[in-house]
Amino acid sequence: MEFLYDTKRVSRGAFDEAMMDVATYSWVEEAMAFLCSKRCASRRAVNSAFMPTRSFSMVKNLYETYRDSKQAIIGAFKNAGHIDGFYDKTRARIVELLYEEVCLSPEVIGEALVVAARHGRIEVVELLLDDPRIRAGAICDAFVEAAGQKSNELMIFLCSEEQISADTIWSAFLKAVYSDQLGDGRQNVLQLVGKINFGCCTRSMRKEMLEVARTDAAKKFGQDIL
Repeated sequence: MEFLYDTKRVSRGAFDEAMMDVATYSWVEEAMAFLCSKRCASRRAVNSAFMPTRSFSMVKNLYETYRDSKQAIIGAFKNAGHIDGFYDKTRARIVELLYEEVCLSPEVIGEALVVAARHGRIEVVELLLDDPRIRAGAICDAFVEAAGQKSNELMIFLCSEEQISADTIWSAFLKAVYSDQLGDGRQNVLQLVGKINFGCCTRSMRKEMLEVARTDAAKKFGQDIL
């Protein structure tokens, strides 16, 4: 590749095609590093290369070389943070690399939080919760996803009073209780009532939590809560 490039007979179009092709093969990271070092790809090629790659090294090279391409950054972030399926460490690292970019909207950041909770990626959830763009609704949705995955650790983390307000805890609890997708996770949600420090919630809130639950689990923890 270096030999061909040095002939100075490689057209801009051929260079772009090479970059877009290399992006689809995660095991040729050195080739992407070489192409990025030349800094002569078109915006179209950069945007196209960002989208398909599953390689952290490739995304990092593209990002550090062409970070002015906001469309590409948004696409790469969504590709790593929004898609369901196998959520491995590579995807988590890409989210961690890109999440501070100001071009990412609250909706984009919020969806990444929800998907991370759905897949039990607590390190990503912890990172995104500190972002000022995260809204209460996204935290509620993330709590429901964590409950569906029976992840007590993640649910407790999301309901930490240092992270969210009493109103948000309350909204998240109700949404989890009434969700048709929780299945056995519903029991975990109810048990959390006895584990989380709900000191920021009013007595009437805690009482209503038990009333909407209406299960043996709610009765079991009732005395401790009220």
